[in-house]
Amino acid sequence: MNINEWPKIFQRETFSFKVLKQQLSESEIEAIKVDYKLIWNDWKSANLQTAAKLDLGKLKIESWTNGWKIRDHFWTCYRIGDVNPCIGVLVNRQQLQVYLMFQNYKSETRLGTSTQYQSAVNQQLANW
Repeated sequence: MNINEWPKIFQRETFSFKVLKQQLSESEIEAIKVDYKLIWNDWKSANLQTAAKLDLGKLKIESWTNGWKIRDHFWTCYRIGDVNPCIGVLVNRQQLQVYLMFQNYKSETRLGTSTQYQSAVNQQLANW
């Protein structure tokens, strides 16, 4: 599927399965799930190919659902080693973002201060 088609999946008012079940038939909900999975698989494939080509390190691809709702975005994190600096990639109904971030999530299992982050960014920016 064309990357320009990805944001269209998020053009909806309701993302909660509980609310969707009140508004739609089971077959309509299943059709939404199929559409989401199709586009999310494209998203996943594109990110896996990018990670392999650019040797960007450990990849975290957020699921298309959290069990309670379908996502209003798709998100991926590229991490080089087990450090806090990473590259975030997000697509939602409005945009595709690629950004550097200092991620504190699970900081107790990761290394790095903000000074080390800046150093890592300076060292890796050309590779990224």
